[in-house]
Amino acid sequence: MNRIGITTILFTAAVTLLTGGCGGGGSAPDEGEDERLPAPPEVSAALLSTDDLTGYDRIEPDRDATPPDGSDRPRCLRALNDLDYGTPASGSAVQARREFGHSKLGPWLRETLRVYPDDSAAEKAYEKAVSGLSDCELFTVTWSDLAATGTERVRETTNPGLDDRSWAANIRVDLDGYPSGETKTLVQKGRVLVVLSHAAAPDAPAQDETRNITGLATERAFRVLDT
Repeated sequence: MNRIGITTILFTAAVTLLTGGCGGGGSAPDEGEDERLPAPPEVSAALLSTDDLTGYDRIEPDRDATPPDGSDRPRCLRALNDLDYGTPASGSAVQARREFGHSKLGPWLRETLRVYPDDSAAEKAYEKAVSGLSDCELFTVTWSDLAATGTERVRETTNPGLDDRSWAANIRVDLDGYPSGETKTLVQKGRVLVVLSHAAAPDAPAQDETRNITGLATERAFRVLDT
């Protein structure tokens, strides 16, 4: 499952229908010195679980699924692919990701946590992601290994006003005539970046539900990771 059902999972659904606590512990680091990066299990422990969500089951990512690799707006596609599929370079950040589904047509939920060496690195990562998704009102997506094409529309919504920095957008996707909608939210606090994608077909989930889940995700992430 990728782009939270907004791309590859919608293609799969279409085919089916047609065919029937981080932180070092001990003393605080000296001023100007980076804190240690946490181990992946520490970051994973800060992700949402099925106990936090009503009606959602854990989903294992489809290892055979491939992200779209072509677009008339490559910058926009790269920004989304990095958030949904990307893995930070070794030593630059530690990442954990988890996915959930409510039913075959959603809603789907993907949460990604990235912990950086310091606040400045997290701020730069947040700003790079938001900048990459600016001016992406409409663009095409294609796959070099699939006979599938689609369009994506990114429309920034009202700033969520969460923690140090936050940004949200509605993303509308039409994949070979099968529409879906997503709300993607980025929240940065200290050296932690939270990326939450909440999607369903044919329309995005209700905003109230998305806001509630985003609140749960960010509160848990920043509490467990002790930002």
